[in-house]
Amino acid sequence: MPKSWVDMHLPLVADHAHRSNLLDFEKTIYQESLQLLLSKFCRLLWHLEQAFSRSPHDQFSFRFGSSLYPRHFLQRRNAELLAVILINLNNICPYVRGFANAFRDVREVVGFRFLESRHLIFPTVPILAENLSRSFSAYTGKNSLLVVTSDTTRGEVTSYPPAYANLEKFGVRTIGLGEATNVQRPQRETTTRSYLVPGGDVATAADDDNEKYSPRDIESASRIQKFWRRFSPRLKDLRLWRKDPYALCVDFFITLGKTVASKSNCITTPRQRLEIRLALVTDGVNLQLELTKLEVRIKDLRDRTTAILENDNMSFEQMKGIDDISEDLRKIEERLENAKDSMAEDVLGELVRKGVVREVKKGLGDVECCVVDVDAGVKRVSGMIGSLP
Repeated sequence: MPKSWVDMHLPLVADHAHRSNLLDFEKTIYQESLQLLLSKFCRLLWHLEQAFSRSPHDQFSFRFGSSLYPRHFLQRRNAELLAVILINLNNICPYVRGFANAFRDVREVVGFRFLESRHLIFPTVPILAENLSRSFSAYTGKNSLLVVTSDTTRGEVTSYPPAYANLEKFGVRTIGLGEATNVQRPQRETTTRSYLVPGGDVATAADDDNEKYSPRDIESASRIQKFWRRFSPRLKDLRLWRKDPYALCVDFFITLGKTVASKSNCITTPRQRLEIRLALVTDGVNLQLELTKLEVRIKDLRDRTTAILENDNMSFEQMKGIDDISEDLRKIEERLENAKDSMAEDVLGELVRKGVVREVKKGLGDVECCVVDVDAGVKRVSGMIGSLP
């Protein structure tokens, strides 16, 4: 299995009190569940292959937090997951029911064009293990394969199982389960802060510190630190994004759709909820952003008009033009206020509560007409100001 799996998951599994007491039928359940996972995942990848065969020029990527990753990252992980599961299922004797079908499915999937994992194509499972070892060389030491065996007796050197004897030349190490689960703990304990206590020595201080913090506490603190170092940049990006006007609008309309729809007796089907939320999050968000922009533009026109009025040398023609502009601005502002009132939470909430999608769309359509009229008026007034002598 990958070393990253060993570091992250194996200590928790090995420390589980129930692990050493599994009955045969319980082991069979776990093994068959793993085999079922493999078969279903192969089926999923088969459907993706069919989809991309119909549209060979389509591209896709995946996002984790605020980072966008190219598709070959995900494809490599998919292929490696299939290989690791099949190699481990191959070690079970007798084979799990359906193993032959799983073997056939994996051989077919790694040859798919869209998965780009033909370097893993194999006639036998030991060859697959060798191909997987070569594949891990792409990580340049950041991750590697390990063969984890059952605990050996004290003093005995862990040796390669016969099926994996050839993996040593690919840099794959074999370690015992005890070493795999304890490999990180001594390192953490040696980095524990040592300090002098009055009347004592360093060893006494270290003993007191170990009594204060159990190995599980140190393990938990280390994991929290790793998590924060890894995800804090993404969390900061997410917080900044949530302060963006677009994000605030989206959050407002999503919350409106959820809260009002959940309390309405007229909305009875998931399709109704989905269509209403879709209208709010698309048309509603766009209209709200347009209203905000228009408000800023109208304020700018009002400031420009005020600056002209403060000119002591205005001519009669300018004064008459400013009167006309001020009157138009007043009408535009009234129109804008009506549109904003129609987008208020209580007004939209009442439309949503009725549970009729066309009523929600009609209300948003009326607001859109107001937005178009206000936009035309703003352009007209801006032209009037520009044409003043």
